[in-house]
Amino acid sequence: MGELARRRFGGISQLKELKYELAVPKICGAFWLAKEKLNLGNDVAAYLSILLPPGEMQDKEQLQVRLKDAFRGFDTPAGKMRVKMLRYDAASEGSGIFFHRRRSLGNNMPASMYVMLGYHNASKMPSKSKLKGFYWFPLA
Repeated sequence: MGELARRRFGGISQLKELKYELAVPKICGAFWLAKEKLNLGNDVAAYLSILLPPGEMQDKEQLQVRLKDAFRGFDTPAGKMRVKMLRYDAASEGSGIFFHRRRSLGNNMPASMYVMLGYHNASKMPSKSKLKGFYWFPLA
C-alpha cells in the first residue's frame, strides 16, 4: 500500500511530524465520514478515545485542546460540522493487548514484555505479575 500510494497517488511519508500533530484533520475527516454513513446531522456528540505512541502521551492534553478548538466548527463537503466531545481519553498504542490479557488472566498473569514495532517508532512495555499498572519505554 505504501509504494502504491506514493507512486500512483502521490502520497508522502509523514515521518517528521508527530502523530498528534497530524491527528486533528484526520479525526475531523473520520467524524464527517461517520456522519455521512450514519445519516446524521452536522452537529454531533461523541465519546472519543485516541491511541498515541508512548513517546507522545505527554502531548495528549495539547491534542485535546486542538480537537476542542477544531470541533467548534470545521468545513466539510456537506457544510460546516460541529462535534461536542462528551469524553476524551488517550492511551498508549498497544496497551489494549496488555489490558485484555490482564482482564482474561487476572492475578494469574505471568511476567511479560510487550514490544511494539512500528514504521515510525518502537517501544517496549515490561509487566510483572500482579502489577497494577504498566509503563512504556521507547527503544533506543
